[in-house]
Order: sequence, then structure tokens, then C-alpha cells
Amino acid sequence: MTFVNWRNMALVASLAAPAACFSNPLAQFPFTPSYFNLFGEQETHPSTRNVINDEFSEYVERMTELWEVQGTTIAVVRPDGEVELGAWGVRSEEGDKVTPKTLMNIASCSKAFLASTMGILMDEFQQGRNQTPLPHGVDSFTWNTKVKDLLPNDWELQDHWADEKVDILDILSHRSGLPRHEASYSTHDTGLDLIKRMKYLRLAYEPRQKFAYNNQMYTTGAYIIKKFSPTHDYPDFVEDRIFSPLGMKSSTFSPSVARKSGNLTQSWTAHSQRIPFWYPDSAVDVVAGLGGIITNVIDLSKWLKVLLNKGIDPISNKTIFPRSVYDILTAPHILMDGNPSAPHEFSISGYGMGWWRSSFKGHEMIQHTGAIPGFSSSIAFFPNDGLGIAILMNTADKETVNQAIQLRIAEDVLGLSRTPRAEDPKAVYPERPPREPNANSSLPLSAYAGTYHNPGYGSFTLCAPSSPSPYCEKVLDEFATVDKAQSVPLPPNSSTPQLYAQWSRFWSTHIRMVHVECDTFDIAFTSLFPEGYGASKKPFEVFVMDNYAGQAKFLLNEEGDRIEGFGYFGLDDAGMQHALGDASGVKRGSIVWFDKI
Repeated sequence: MTFVNWRNMALVASLAAPAACFSNPLAQFPFTPSYFNLFGEQETHPSTRNVINDEFSEYVERMTELWEVQGTTIAVVRPDGEVELGAWGVRSEEGDKVTPKTLMNIASCSKAFLASTMGILMDEFQQGRNQTPLPHGVDSFTWNTKVKDLLPNDWELQDHWADEKVDILDILSHRSGLPRHEASYSTHDTGLDLIKRMKYLRLAYEPRQKFAYNNQMYTTGAYIIKKFSPTHDYPDFVEDRIFSPLGMKSSTFSPSVARKSGNLTQSWTAHSQRIPFWYPDSAVDVVAGLGGIITNVIDLSKWLKVLLNKGIDPISNKTIFPRSVYDILTAPHILMDGNPSAPHEFSISGYGMGWWRSSFKGHEMIQHTGAIPGFSSSIAFFPNDGLGIAILMNTADKETVNQAIQLRIAEDVLGLSRTPRAEDPKAVYPERPPREPNANSSLPLSAYAGTYHNPGYGSFTLCAPSSPSPYCEKVLDEFATVDKAQSVPLPPNSSTPQLYAQWSRFWSTHIRMVHVECDTFDIAFTSLFPEGYGASKKPFEVFVMDNYAGQAKFLLNEEGDRIEGFGYFGLDDAGMQHALGDASGVKRGSIVWFDKI
């Protein structure tokens, strides 16, 4: 694995932060201090600060080097109300430095904005300020309003009770019972497309039974706001009710608008390969609610101040969202982790709406992380201590180091003893031993090739190495090009039998299936770049944290001479293994069943 060492570091300070410096061996810049105020403007004489100092900067630089993070920006809202800003690393292959103005996608940290604007919309209905007609028979719009009542012609779930009873609070608290069906949608879909296909997606649990993270429910929330807000557009409603009142002038949902500003960073994989911004403007309708905000730490410091002030902007003294909305958003509505891995540091945690809540070393902490190809983010605040922290990284899959830096800040500000974290990436993510080839499949590999279909997911065609069609020749050539070049292998043994497909989804472009045993294959929903990207023309592929997304178990007919289809057994945050209902057998027990057609 090639390690790109971006030792360029630029420490920036806010209205309350002093000296900092950066060096960039790539461009052979002189060792020169740079200072920035709260507006990202360069200053000559910064004031005294407590959090972002030389020691902290050395720590961030060392940790981001270890974890191959290209660029990092940080906002700290201190208990005294002052804001400190920091920036380390680069935002382009040419070595341009990140600054507090650098725009990054905050991924799932966007969910709190969706939940907040949902609460704002409800309050406007209750106060009579919104006259948008509700569906016939719906007299009020609250957290307990059933989704079926709001979207009678669009909403349908496979389980009848869930279909009738799931409400707004359920879908925004990840307790609808529907797990991550991430491969079921593409950048060509609309939010309504996702909603209409939910009737074909299997639930993993009864509603309110167990935490099951689901992005599509936040797309549903954005669609509800679009349908019933006076703007009839979710991004516009967020702009009118949050961005504009708080002066978050750089924040946007549009990749093209962010790009035109000149402040949008480039983005990288976990292994230092540059990739494009992951989605076009045409996909904003799908991604806006679940993870579509593009912003910087200057704007996020304003958002943090409102959160710490429980919905009121301390600058203007205007109510951005009512205290009642703040209380219900941040309250835990479903148990998320009842067995913390470090009980001496963390309590059990629960999920609210766009936030999870726990305590860290005895201090209440409300937080959320975000991950999208090319970006990692975290936003946290300590409501009883007046501390807020936002950390953005322009590199994928860096939640571990992001969280380590966040907790280091909390320890220093709150006067807690420091706990070493994430000091060795190999210990956190140990290399998997190579798997020995296993050729004991029930049928020849070519028998598993063919076209498969699920009404909620669509169709794709699997190719075996011997598949002769022009389509398969192209697919096999793309995989061969990538496998020959890439230094981060998947699978760990190239001689293991595999199946391949091209399948354009939101999070991936292709499917790789790797034989495990008998009729079971590991699945990777992956994205191929056979011609490389950016300055590097070396072919590569992108997959989340080098992990498989689950397994495919193929089912033969009674005679054992033909494939009927396969069941997809995915693994989500809650450890989901099978679908709601009869868990026996492949066809009914899988979370998705694909017929071979």
C-alpha cells in the first residue's frame, strides 16, 4: 500500500486563538505562521487561546499522518462562547492548503438539520403560519402523525402493521424496522422513487423493536417537508429557516454551487487515492435529507452555538427552533448501544432524531458522525458544559481518528485525563489473512452467471470468467485491469473463484462476488476506476473500509441442476442477519431475494 505523506499543516485560530504554523515539503514552502479569525480571514496578531495550541497541532498532524488524512478542519466552541478554528493538510493534489473556509460534505451530520426543520415545520402548522393543505382526514402534523396518513398514495411497507403505524418519530429515530437497503437506489432516482419502492423491501424487525439505521427514511423526511412546506423544496426550506438566519452563507446542498465558490475541497479514499465528488446535482433530491449538506467549520460553529443555546441564536437572540423541538430531537427514543465497549468511559447510548446521546467520562454528550465516499465528519456538543466540536476531513472512512481527535479536545477542555486512542491503525483494522481458494461449489461457476432481479433493487447480470457476451467481456476486462493494478486487494486471494457485474447504484458501480464455500459468496458493492482518477492514472476500486457488504447464498432447484436465485444476507449496524418473519431457509430468511431470470 502506498502511503502519501502530506506533512503540510496549517493551524488556524479564531477570535480567541494564537500562534500557529504550517510547513509543506511538497511545495517547499518556508515555515511561516498563519492565523485566521472566525470569518476565515488572515490575521497578524491572534489573541490568546486554550484549545488549539502547538501541542494539539502536533497531535493532529501525527494522527492524520498515521491515518492518511489529506485535510482536516476543526471548529471548537468553548464554554466561554469563544470559537477556535483549525486547519491542517491539503485540499487539492497540487498542495493547496485547507482553511476554515474549505467546503466539505458533512454526510450524515446533515440528518440533524432535517430533523430540526421537520420540527420547525410542525411548529409553523401548530401556530397557524403554514396553510399548506394536509391530506384529507389529517387534522394535525406532529411527531406522532403516521407517515401513511401524510403520504397515502406513496407510502407502503411490506408489513401491514408497520405500514399503518410507523410515524415521523419512528422514521427519524431509525426504529421503523427497515434496515440498510443501500444498494436499492441509484443517482438517477428521485426521493419519491425510493419511497414507492419500499413496499418491496423486507423489514428486519418489528417497528420500535430495535435500532436499525436507514438512510431512506431521511429521504422520506425530506420528501414530506418538500410536500408540505411553503417552499415545496427541502433545501430551500433549510436555507430559509436555518442557513440564512444564522448567516451560514457558505452552506449549500448543491455540488456545483460549492464548486463555483472556489472553496470546495477535492476528496480522497481511505488509501490516499483521489476520487470525484460522489454525486451530481441531479441526485440532491435523494441525498439532501440523509447526507447532502456541504459546508465549512465556520458555518458549523454557528450551528453549534444554536445547539448549545437550545435552539436560540445567541448572536441575534432569535429562536431558530423552539425549545420543545430541541428537547425531542436530542432525547433518546431507541436504545442504540446497551453494551459500550469502554464502559469506564462511555455510558449506554440512545438515538434521538439525527443525534445519539450518551455520556463520556460523566459528561453528557450529543453527537453524530458522517461518512460518504471522500469525506468523514463528526459534530458533537456537551450541553451541560457549553462545549461544541465539529471536525471535517476530506478523506473517506476516518471515523476512528476523527472521534479520537474529538475526544482529545473534550478531555482537554473539560479537564479530564487523556486516554490514548487510534494510535495504531493496524490494530484497529488488522489485515485479514488470505483465504485459501475453495472450489467446492455445487455447480460449475458458469452456472451461477446470469441475470437476477428483485422488484425493490432492480436487475443486474453476473458474469463468470468464462461468460462470452460482449457485456461480460467488458465487465471482466474492467475488473482484470483493476485487480492487476491495485495495491489494496479485494479479495485477499486472486485465485479465489469470483463472479462480477456492472450495476450503477448510488454508492457503487459494480458488484464483486467471491466464493466462500458450497453455494455461498461474499459480496462487495464496489466502484471501479479502470482509468484511475485525477493526477494518478493507476486503476483502482473503492469499497467501504475494505469490507464485504454481506453474503449471497444461492439456492438450487430440487433436482440440484439449476440456480433458482440467491438470498442476500447483509450485516448492518444492528447486526441484522435475516428478514422479519420466517428466518428458516435461504429464500425467506434473506433480507433480499433475487430471482434468476
